[in-house]
Amino acid sequence: MSIGNLKLLIYLRMIKILNQLGLNKWVADEEAATIAAKVRQEIAPYFTKES
Repeated sequence: MSIGNLKLLIYLRMIKILNQLGLNKWVADEEAATIAAKVRQEIAPYFTKES
């Protein structure tokens, strides 16, 4: 699998998740920032380096 395919698969999965959460519409900048903060908080454990 190439990097391009992996990026596409990640993108499509994120779109599916956002649609399932009802976030498939345009929102105000403040609401988008709040949602982004929640998403970062949820996925942060998967991207931290283990010591």
